[in-house]
Amino acid sequence: MNLSEIGDKQTRFVVGLMSGTSCDGVDAALVRLKGTGPEMHIKLMEFTSIPYPQPLRMRLLAPRMDATEVCALNFELGERMAQAALELIDPAKGNVEEVDFIA
Repeated sequence: MNLSEIGDKQTRFVVGLMSGTSCDGVDAALVRLKGTGPEMHIKLMEFTSIPYPQPLRMRLLAPRMDATEVCALNFELGERMAQAALELIDPAKGNVEEVDFIA
């Protein structure tokens, strides 16, 4: 399904992921979007926050890091965000047709 087809759906399910500047963990929300524009209705379906282990948090907050460390952290954070999305989606399976996109 392409982006315009997702936009044309009456109901969409979306996972939002973030890790803030505090570097305490990944927050993940699964929301249902119905409609578009000013008439859009948004409902929070599931939410989870997965803390980072202290050694990872310290690496993220390091005052300086080289390119190798930046690249390694990029992959580690990607894996943690993917895990958060999966942990969020799994319990919602009975209430969600399919997740349309993850951002």
